[in-house]
Amino acid sequence: MVENCMEGYNNCITCMFAYGKTGSRKTHTMLGDIEGGTRRHSVNCGMTQRILEHLFSRIQKEKEVRRDEKLKFTCKCSFLEIYNEQILDLLDPSSNNLQIREDSKKGVYVENLKEVEVSNARDVIQQLIQICNTFIFALGP
Repeated sequence: MVENCMEGYNNCITCMFAYGKTGSRKTHTMLGDIEGGTRRHSVNCGMTQRILEHLFSRIQKEKEVRRDEKLKFTCKCSFLEIYNEQILDLLDPSSNNLQIREDSKKGVYVENLKEVEVSNARDVIQQLIQICNTFIFALGP
């Protein structure tokens, strides 16, 4: 996925499905120690952070190798949840029941899904931590 992204394909880097029984540690495999994951290369980080670190490392190497070309990389992240056939924007919880659309130029996309520009793995993980904290706060004690 990272290599396709580096080739210029619009890619959903961490769009993976973790399937299994409740309690089988799917979330831990994907996220790991997310709070400690803001440190680079934490031993307890999950697949998501490892992939993001690999992506941004590849971007940095590409910039260095091709510095004469003055390449510009733009990375944006969005988070959504599909539950009971409803699409929810996790960066903007007030948005609900978003629609999947298809366009000849954009391809398949989710209409009105909020995107945040990010420049490194830490930015993405911080967004994810904020989402987690929002949901924990919403659930209450």
